[in-house]
Amino acid sequence: MTSRPPIQHRYLPVQCYGSARKGYAPGRLKPLGIVQHYFSGRWAFPEKRFDQELCWQLMHDLNFEPDKRQFRVYTGPRVAASAHFLIGRSGEIWQLVPLDFVAWHAGKSAFGGLLNCNDFMIGIENVGSGDTPFTELQYQANASLCAWLMAEYDFGPDMIAGHSDVAVPQGRKQDPGPHFDWHYLHTLIQDIRSAP
Repeated sequence: MTSRPPIQHRYLPVQCYGSARKGYAPGRLKPLGIVQHYFSGRWAFPEKRFDQELCWQLMHDLNFEPDKRQFRVYTGPRVAASAHFLIGRSGEIWQLVPLDFVAWHAGKSAFGGLLNCNDFMIGIENVGSGDTPFTELQYQANASLCAWLMAEYDFGPDMIAGHSDVAVPQGRKQDPGPHFDWHYLHTLIQDIRSAP
């Protein structure tokens, strides 16, 4: 049995995510897959763009009106932005949104013939950017989290996609980007799942 990796609960305020998933009662969620993303504070705090705490605060800020934000880089109206998990550069896994609620991570999207991936897929943000390789500790944490979620909710590795794979129209998003090593992630997941 695949064990649950160490996860810290750093829930975003309820204004930062949607209601209980359509068709599911709270506590009875059965997600169908995972969408991988990257997130950083390169515009808000470029010198500390990969600071996990600051990234959490930035995601929090985007969901509020401009006059209530700590960071002033984005002055437009509130943005629906959140994810179920945030994986830091040192491999820390923070859960930001309860699994039986919709996180706003995929936007207009489709996967496996279904529309609106937020309704049926779990969002994982990896602290990083499209121009920087991810860390070994991130891959290990990500693989542990994916393997646990796959065992918990009974879906296969073919249901793990990148934001770039699900975004509509195609090409609207690039994350998790060219530095995300899909082969390595799947190898680690397979190793975890086949361990005695």
